[in-house]
Amino acid sequence: MRPYVILNAAMTLDGRIATRTGYSSISPREDFERVHTLRRSVDAIMIGSKTLIIDNPRLNVRYVETNGMGKNTDMDKPYKIVVDGKLVTPVGARIFETPGKVIIATTEEASQEKAVLLEDLAVVMRCGSRRVNLPKLLERVYQEYRIRRILLEGGGELNWAMLHQNLVDEIQVYIAPMIFGGRNAVSLVMGEGAVDGENAIKLRLLDVQRLSKGVFLRFGVAKQTSSYAQV
Repeated sequence: MRPYVILNAAMTLDGRIATRTGYSSISPREDFERVHTLRRSVDAIMIGSKTLIIDNPRLNVRYVETNGMGKNTDMDKPYKIVVDGKLVTPVGARIFETPGKVIIATTEEASQEKAVLLEDLAVVMRCGSRRVNLPKLLERVYQEYRIRRILLEGGGELNWAMLHQNLVDEIQVYIAPMIFGGRNAVSLVMGEGAVDGENAIKLRLLDVQRLSKGVFLRFGVAKQTSSYAQV
């Protein structure tokens, strides 16, 4: 078994989630509120090491009320999972400054010295020899940490890897009324990609809403088998 995985992103009309320089301020206030409400509903938030280095996110819950009394609850402290095959996560990263335990998924080949430094701040979980074994990672966090729902806020490479390995169940995306362009800009999905329509990842539209000046879409990801946690 593995957790139910929701891929969330904000992108431009041409499918970019960041410019070639890394600029990624796309969402309006309403979408920030939606995303942080979504963060509050999951057990963990997952990103890749590139997103960590470029954005240095806190991955905490903001923009929404907590328990009605201004106090944080466990729902406001989701686990933070970083897929980091080479252990490039800085010890000064902001994810260590906010509530919520951090799990760094890495490989057997990653530096033991760096692992020792990070183990004071996070759980260092080795999954795979040269690359992080994503199915194994999800299986382990499900079993060892009782994580049932994950919000994937990855970059294009991690998003593709998760989709390609049939590890995403739902996609939520805000489309902003703007175009970034640029052959080196970051798209919602990068990676090797499908060779034809037959091998494309199939989606089913679940919801459409007008949000601020853009559009919010929610899709289910078509699967041949279902191994996620029933939630």
